[in-house]
Amino acid sequence: MSEHNYMYQVQTELHVKGPQIFLNNVFWQNKIEPKMTKFYTDCFIYELNHPRHTRNMQIHEMNIKKDI
Repeated sequence: MSEHNYMYQVQTELHVKGPQIFLNNVFWQNKIEPKMTKFYTDCFIYELNHPRHTRNMQIHEMNIKKDI
């Protein structure tokens, strides 16, 4: 059950929005947070500082499963 694709979405939404109903902190800390941190530091922040989209450049692809 915890490997189902929707589990990632549901747990992320619960964690971000704050309700404590069905919130699985272990799943968040072990499965989601490392990927979110990697995406944020390696992709999101870089794109904010050096926007490629506004320069008509292709946005970099990142394979999170491979990288983590």
